[in-house]
Amino acid sequence: MRKFTKFLAAVLALSLLVGAAPAGAKSMEPFIPEKIEAAEDNAPKMNIIEDGSSDYVIVHGAQAAPSEVTAAEKLQEYLERVGGCELPIVTDAEPAGQKEIIVGKTVREGVGTYQFDRDKLGDDGFIIVTVGENIFIAGGEKRGTLYGVFDFLEKFLGCRWFSTEAVIIPEAQTVAVPEDIYEYETPAFTYRSPQIINSYFGDTDYCLANRVNGHAAGGVNNEKYGGIVDYNLGNIAHIITGDAAIYAAHPDWFAINEKGERVFGEYGSPCMSNPEVIQFYTEYALANKDLDCIGMSHNDTALSCQCAGCKAIYKEEGTLGKTGESGATLVRMLNKISDELDKVGSDAMFGILAYAATAEAPQKTRLTDRTVIYFAPIGMCYAHPFETCTYKGTIEHRRQLDDWVKIASNFIQWDYPCNYDHWNLPYPLWAVMQPNIQYFYENNFIGWFNCGGAECDTSFFPMTTWLYGKLLWDPYRDMEALYDDFL
Repeated sequence: MRKFTKFLAAVLALSLLVGAAPAGAKSMEPFIPEKIEAAEDNAPKMNIIEDGSSDYVIVHGAQAAPSEVTAAEKLQEYLERVGGCELPIVTDAEPAGQKEIIVGKTVREGVGTYQFDRDKLGDDGFIIVTVGENIFIAGGEKRGTLYGVFDFLEKFLGCRWFSTEAVIIPEAQTVAVPEDIYEYETPAFTYRSPQIINSYFGDTDYCLANRVNGHAAGGVNNEKYGGIVDYNLGNIAHIITGDAAIYAAHPDWFAINEKGERVFGEYGSPCMSNPEVIQFYTEYALANKDLDCIGMSHNDTALSCQCAGCKAIYKEEGTLGKTGESGATLVRMLNKISDELDKVGSDAMFGILAYAATAEAPQKTRLTDRTVIYFAPIGMCYAHPFETCTYKGTIEHRRQLDDWVKIASNFIQWDYPCNYDHWNLPYPLWAVMQPNIQYFYENNFIGWFNCGGAECDTSFFPMTTWLYGKLLWDPYRDMEALYDDFL
């Protein structure tokens, strides 16, 4: 079956070149794992740099996106570091030459059979292909071309970005690559944010080489690096529950606990059945309607409002009495706000958590498709795969996920790869990393965020972070080969 999958991936990839697939061929699947192997060492080679000189130039479009210009500059930088020769960078306004490395979208495309379908590449996918002595590195205009350049450097020049300190840039008299290259890749997850070591994600080259594009990757949150995928989680509830003036003027906006007390502060919650609270949230969303995603998350608390209005909704939606029953009131409120955004033509998404007070999905009401849910199973076991673990906490989270999947479409896994009670204890989660990532990918999750941020290394965190980067792009990589590469 694995051989067939590899063969099928290669066949489908060929359709990316115009004219390469017959009429009526099926469109390519959105994710092709990294099954197309780099050429063997004994394959025929062509020299890019020899004895410190080169006949090659790097070409980008005269109207190139900022990230494509950066991609050309990064390729120039690292080719010089490897081979001791600075290749000139020119635009496609120059006459075509015989030896070019063509980076990004250019007018060099469309001659013969090498025109690329960027709709299939999306924002992050890329293709590397040789045509004669020319090399094309084409990709999605946001980040794909940058990822293609770093993939080229890694696969064919031996460069590695294992951590911000362990960067390997080999030096060579002759820089040679296979004459026949065809590499096509798109990511499994749209949003990839493996935050374990905070200091890594200000490093642009580390993020680009390991294809980190989520909120952890502050270093690439700039158009010249393609920016990040901004599924904003936010925390609008804090605006209400942390404001003493709002509490003084509107105590009924605040959730009632089991003792009948209104709760103010960080661990309080809004009463999401209160029409005035719903209006406050609505006005906040309308004020931010031009964002890609509006953070509408609940506070980091298990407090669900126990007022009569909220409890009536919990009962109707089947969450009454469960830890996390406020998922019902949150969903109903978001649907009302979504209707208001529809009226003003806003396509903004909502970012929320299925966690603590909002862990339970309503049983009747379907959530608007403009919502991205960060599923945060904080009580799960990390000694065994999520899919098969028999620990009661994991079983409960699987049930909660099953309920959310019935009423929602877009999910990001909120992962916990650390021990919050004892930060300095080793946390050996490598046996479950791959099966868990595969499980959530196969259940149509679109992203992954690690809720961890250690500044000290007690558990091979550099390797763990690097492994997450590789697996979130392709969950089916050979783990033993990855271990060998890193170690």
